[in-house]
Amino acid sequence: MRPEKLGSAARQMLFMAGQEGTSGDSTPIRVLIRVRDEPNDQQRRHLTEAGAQVHTVAGDVVTASLRAGDLGRLTEVDAVAYVELSEPLRPEKGTDTPDK
Repeated sequence: MRPEKLGSAARQMLFMAGQEGTSGDSTPIRVLIRVRDEPNDQQRRHLTEAGAQVHTVAGDVVTASLRAGDLGRLTEVDAVAYVELSEPLRPEKGTDTPDK
């Protein structure tokens, strides 16, 4: 594993997965992956083999979902420069925060 490739929230998620023994948990988390260049087919396959389900590719940024326990495997992919959890910019409707 290459922890320097993980943002703080992703590092915390991986730590919690290890502590709780949830590495086998099938509940996916959403991540943003910065890759070294726009990924080609082989690099996308490497992401998939590391456990990521690729959703969107926009230049050198990839959105994907995977199990928290697979974050470590994802950091081993050479094309991956950085991984962070994907978080909404504002609360989703139906949360406790009133919509303005």
